[in-house]
Amino acid sequence: MGNQPSIFITGGARGIGLSIGKLFLEQGWKVGLYDIDAAELEKVRQELANENLLTGTLDVTNSDSAQVTLQQFAEATGGRLDVLVNNAGMVRVGEFEATPLADYQQMVTLNLAGPITMTYQALPWLKTTPNSRIVNVSSASAIYGNPELTVYAATKVAVRNLTEGWRLGFAKFGIHATAILPIYTRTRMVDDYVHLYQGLKLKDVTLTAEDVARVCWKAATGRKRTVWYVGAKTKLLFAVRPFMTDGVIRFLTRRELKYK
Repeated sequence: MGNQPSIFITGGARGIGLSIGKLFLEQGWKVGLYDIDAAELEKVRQELANENLLTGTLDVTNSDSAQVTLQQFAEATGGRLDVLVNNAGMVRVGEFEATPLADYQQMVTLNLAGPITMTYQALPWLKTTPNSRIVNVSSASAIYGNPELTVYAATKVAVRNLTEGWRLGFAKFGIHATAILPIYTRTRMVDDYVHLYQGLKLKDVTLTAEDVARVCWKAATGRKRTVWYVGAKTKLLFAVRPFMTDGVIRFLTRRELKYK
């Protein structure tokens, strides 16, 4: 097994995934950035031009694609997989009935079946790498439902629940599972859809992909928490949630979202 720590990141061509990759490269890790967007990945590869960077096209919902890509990554790292980051995902914004059903079905497959597929196929290498970790990118929308992100939020609740189960179930293998829950983050996922929100404005989105990456670093190398809350509002909502009635939380959520 190689001596250099390694991290495998899905959805790595842009946004949070790319920022995580850059940070770990700076720390001297072997970094695998994988995405379904081959053209964007090639731009990243040329821009970073780092000998510790591995890239490749990956469909996280396809078991064969996941298995082959992970095998190639393991061959390049001497069989070492210290951290798997399940970051790939998609979002659709708006009233529930305004989005095509096919989009919701695709979202559930990518956001939920994707982490399941990747984790299942990564287990052989995670098991043989001492103190390995799984970092699942969930969302602050997993704390309380969002009327403009109903299905997206539901998938992120499921990802958090998976994380909790995996933390218990994989402990016998020496694998730690954790989830990070960022609030709205200034990435293309927000930029492309901000006009569809009733109240969200870009000026109010202060969390950056680099902020999330720094929390991912802690989740991957620091204390073994089950959940990491990212952003001041996320932490506040989590802190007050147990002490308030559902009606109060619903009111505060509606007001924060400026949802009419």
